[in-house]
Amino acid sequence: MTSVNVNLEKFINKLKFSSLFIRDPESSYGKFSMSQLNSFIYSLEIILATESEFEQTHENIPSLFREVDIMYRNRLYSNVIHVSGKIIEVLIKDILALPKYKNKTFSQMKDDYKKVTKLNDEHLIIVENIIRMRNTLPNAAHGSTEKSNVTEVQAKEVIQQIKNIVRIEYEI
Repeated sequence: MTSVNVNLEKFINKLKFSSLFIRDPESSYGKFSMSQLNSFIYSLEIILATESEFEQTHENIPSLFREVDIMYRNRLYSNVIHVSGKIIEVLIKDILALPKYKNKTFSQMKDDYKKVTKLNDEHLIIVENIIRMRNTLPNAAHGSTEKSNVTEVQAKEVIQQIKNIVRIEYEI
């Protein structure tokens, strides 16, 4: 864990037990309300968990997971799918590690990726399904006049799947 993460962890623990922070749990005037403080602490804990768990991956992956979390908490479920697709593309480009893949799309890299991946066939199908969802669902990657139909359950499932895929590929 980096020194920044250790310092954030200490800060979070101090906040949790600080009576100085909150005078009136129902009021946010001049102080944080209890719910605001809990939300802030939760956000910091997510950042810590994501940073430490995925620090061995490409440097863009932890920040994309933070973005996924923000989208999920704000109920922007189609955006969860969109950012999950970005995580897949970063992961594949990092694994293939050749400049020729820098500006390629998933479909242009898929065959070469299948030759080197640590994923089994079931996980490869999940990867392809997430990319397919990103490309076809309203407002998941392309603007649409249709309302997004991605549910909270689907978004949560995609988050878990994408985390497992990253763990497998980077052997976390």
